[in-house]
Amino acid sequence: MPPRLLIVADPKMLPALSGGLREGGKFDVQAVPLADRAAAEAAAGTVDAVVLFYGAPTAPLPASLQALAPKVRERGARLVAVLQREQARHRDDCFRAGASDVLFMPVPKEQFVARLVESVGLSFASEPGGPTSTVFVATRSVSSRFERATIFSIGVEAPTQLALKAGETVRLSFASFQSWGLVVRGGPAAQIRFAGLAPDEEKKIAEWVKSGAPQPGAVQAPPPVASARAAAGAASASPAVRSISPPAPPPPSPSSKAARAAPTAGPPPGFAERKTPRATSRPTPTPEGGVPRPTVAAPGSAAAKAPANGDAGPLAGLFEKVEGAPAAQAAPEPPPARKGPPWPAAVQVDLCKEAAMKLLAGEAPGPEVPANIVSSARKIAALLSVSERASIEKTGKGSYFADALAARIALDAATAEGNRLGSAKITPTVDAAALAALSKAADEAAARLQQEANAAIGKGEVESLQLVTAASASLSRD
Repeated sequence: MPPRLLIVADPKMLPALSGGLREGGKFDVQAVPLADRAAAEAAAGTVDAVVLFYGAPTAPLPASLQALAPKVRERGARLVAVLQREQARHRDDCFRAGASDVLFMPVPKEQFVARLVESVGLSFASEPGGPTSTVFVATRSVSSRFERATIFSIGVEAPTQLALKAGETVRLSFASFQSWGLVVRGGPAAQIRFAGLAPDEEKKIAEWVKSGAPQPGAVQAPPPVASARAAAGAASASPAVRSISPPAPPPPSPSSKAARAAPTAGPPPGFAERKTPRATSRPTPTPEGGVPRPTVAAPGSAAAKAPANGDAGPLAGLFEKVEGAPAAQAAPEPPPARKGPPWPAAVQVDLCKEAAMKLLAGEAPGPEVPANIVSSARKIAALLSVSERASIEKTGKGSYFADALAARIALDAATAEGNRLGSAKITPTVDAAALAALSKAADEAAARLQQEANAAIGKGEVESLQLVTAASASLSRD
């Protein structure tokens, strides 16, 4: 029996989408207009997968995803968002709102359908001879590290078990790549599909896999800016832990827009920047967040004769552009952003730990400790429970509790500095190296807490497990 698929899109697109996705009997398709949220929510509770196309001014895509996610993700079903390639900057918003995967259009119809079948069915076809690499897997509560995981063009296979359920969403980091991932299985050997990759990103990973680099056993650096806390999600999407966001960071350069989507809020999928379409039944520009509306070409024209996808299928005009159409006009370049002060300041974890230990001992931090770190240390130390304080005083500055405390102080100091710049309406220049070091310190502290939690579970030490869990939750919130 084919999977039951619910399509939520603009009413004018539904006939073509429904007919095309029914071809070959791969899906049992049901269609609902995007504006009818009540009908979509009612139908979402009975299907195997829901696919939302583009969004509309009255139904922004992240808001629609967030409303449907509890009906879909909590049952283990898939929630897929479809974006235009020009809307790649909204990808992270979709994942945080509850999407399990994000697909891009236009692409050939067969390729889109095959990709949707693989995502809904959680398929994972291992390829022989994939390179190995250190892979970081991040969720809201924990960051895991897999040594010598095998990388394929479709995803990652780790040699050990991952304590996650099939269908959960994670954040992946390996070599120089960072992406979202969709868990295919947690064990005995974990398998995670890449999710939300744009076509150029898929090509780069495929070329990297084909080259066989890095060599087996190569040491990887911990994930930089978009690491374990780079994602904060909604509903049951199981996203990664949120990162500290500087006040109004400068816009990304054009070369980085496709690689990293800006985590902005507000109405998603904008069409104001779309290139001039070229297909016979081509979408016409609509207001920000709108959906394409088909425009019929004049009979006998060259555009009316040219097939959009190499066949006469009902999705031909929706999936691919026509060869030989007039070139699209390039969007004007945005003015260069003014450079502000660097943010965050260089990470001083040792000073954070030294200040915390002295405050817990009832002593004043020395003059070598900056005032902002002292202020954050006083704030975080005051929030410690009696049990955490006693554990730190007993085990000393080398304990995992002390590492977590130092990381929390560093994160709080960076947050306070960002809030100060935001209040002054100053746009900072993000220091990628400092932000990566801050991320690394927090990730290492979280990983050590996880190791202690695993050890406490193995020994049946309930009280120790409760302390470690509380410390880990505090670190995750910060």
